[in-house]
Amino acid sequence: MEGVEWGVLKGASGMATVYLNEQQSIVKKRDEYLIVQYPDKRKTEVPLIKVSQVVVVGDITLTTPALHALLERGIEVCFLSFYGQFRGRLSPPIAKNAAIRRAQYRAHADPQQALQIAQACVRGKLANMRNSPGQPRERAIGKGCPRKRATKASSRGRPCLCRVER
Repeated sequence: MEGVEWGVLKGASGMATVYLNEQQSIVKKRDEYLIVQYPDKRKTEVPLIKVSQVVVVGDITLTTPALHALLERGIEVCFLSFYGQFRGRLSPPIAKNAAIRRAQYRAHADPQQALQIAQACVRGKLANMRNSPGQPRERAIGKGCPRKRATKASSRGRPCLCRVER
């Protein structure tokens, strides 16, 4: 779907990530809104108060006032190529998610906490696989999982993700 999609990925705060993906569009700022002008002269208004992040895909122009408004409100802008390849990120001096990033780095540095997070991710992925239509149950729960090797690894005192699939 081309155009501006906002409100698609709402976080707990009710804020949304704005995806700009209609090529040759221009994004301007007017009052407390981002105005997206499409090549065919259509316009869409997005209230800045509801925006947590902007993702720009491909050839889209953001005016300087629009960029300033986003940065003043602590809103990051992520730039992707037309094919979705990451190009870069424009971040305000103090991003809204700075505290979250610090906590993620601390968790990564603590092997026990990192293992717990990895186990939770694996559990979630397996639960999603079990619940997705068209997935054979045997494949979803890891038939043929090398349990003996996993048990040996955990018995040597190394943390592992074995037996998470149950």
